[in-house]
Amino acid sequence: MLPTLITANHVRVDERIASRLSDRALVTMVVMDQAKDYRPHNVLEQED
Repeated sequence: MLPTLITANHVRVDERIASRLSDRALVTMVVMDQAKDYRPHNVLEQED
């Protein structure tokens, strides 16, 4: 069985899900505070 990868802003996750994601017996959490955002920004403005 493959592991499940969840990427989320922990602040915006429903508290029931956040509780389960915080269970260190079930989860390996990798904090990526310094990661860059590679999503395109202002896509509609760039297409004009």
